[in-house]
Amino acid sequence: MRTKLKTYDHIVPTGAAPKTSGLRALAALAITATGVWFAVPAAAEEARKFGPDALNSYCDGQKRYLAIIKESDEKFGVTGTDESVEWIRARQAENNAQIEKDLGAPYLEWAPVAASEWWDQRCEALWRGWLMIEEKDAMASTSNDTRKVEEALALLYIKMTSRELFKNFDGRPYKGATCKSDVIDGFRLTGCTLFGGGFFDGFFSDPMIFMVANKDGHPAFVPLETNTKEDIQSSYYSDVNGNPVMTGWYVGSYPLPFDWPEAVNRFAK
Repeated sequence: MRTKLKTYDHIVPTGAAPKTSGLRALAALAITATGVWFAVPAAAEEARKFGPDALNSYCDGQKRYLAIIKESDEKFGVTGTDESVEWIRARQAENNAQIEKDLGAPYLEWAPVAASEWWDQRCEALWRGWLMIEEKDAMASTSNDTRKVEEALALLYIKMTSRELFKNFDGRPYKGATCKSDVIDGFRLTGCTLFGGGFFDGFFSDPMIFMVANKDGHPAFVPLETNTKEDIQSSYYSDVNGNPVMTGWYVGSYPLPFDWPEAVNRFAK
């Protein structure tokens, strides 16, 4: 009898990206790759009028915003009060003034560009040291990219299960992982499932789903859910031949540009 388990627990150190308290993510967060051979990509063309360091200046402002929120939580608690709101507003006004100074433009000029060019998401990629993956990069992927992503992710999860980092609801470790791929609404996706952790090794985790991309001629993948983003720490992983497969952060509109429930359904065991 094969029994499907609808979740999994795991112990994996989180990345170095700044965190916000859930209540306060407000407008600020969410937001290249290092490593191997890649230089940090420039911001989108429209942002160039604010100078070559526009994105970095904006991201510095986001870091200051997160520091403001953290200090407020420590000072007033995380529930939020009129006093804490005013305290945050005053300091964020100073922060925005500094961003205006750094960008050489008023808020009403750079804020729409930051929104339309997904600067928050680009900041997240910079903080993690990951590639910025846009829809065009996902659409440029090939079946060869998919194969390499499958291999790299399978090797990663097999290595992690061998260290018993993933456990099911009753604390039994999963024993391995399988990865498969499909095309949904024109996007190549890879789903990985953990197995084992129960009688007859018949328990399966929910699928962990990744977008396959090609960035400047190199294979890349994007973790799409909170748990997969926590699992992934490195800026790249290797396929079976030792070639690097880059890690990316999705930069684009939400909801995702493909049928997410259909993806979950196809990859589920």
